[in-house]
Amino acid sequence: MLGSESALEPIQRKLAGKSVGKRGLKFIRGSTPAELKSCALVFISDGERAQIPAALSEFKGRPILTVGESEGFAESGGILNFYLEENKVKYEINPDALVRAQLKATKLIVAAPKKVKDR
Repeated sequence: MLGSESALEPIQRKLAGKSVGKRGLKFIRGSTPAELKSCALVFISDGERAQIPAALSEFKGRPILTVGESEGFAESGGILNFYLEENKVKYEINPDALVRAQLKATKLIVAAPKKVKDR
């Protein structure tokens, strides 16, 4: 995760003991995008929105699922972005960014209620 330790804590609590397939989850917090380029998924908190361009550049062409919560994140080249609409958390996907990362779409991603393109 690119963001503060306090932003990582709720995610760790929610996903404690969970796995993806047979692989357990490991949480890493970095202060720069380069520290996270070996990760399979990188969440960029809204508090780190100034680092979004550098992070997306650092991860370009790598099989990293980039996830954010800042307005315009997916349109900037991020893959998955969470946003609030009518007090509900929703998500959008940038299918082109998914292809660039050489990742396969899951049912959750295919079912995204909103699809966006790069600006």
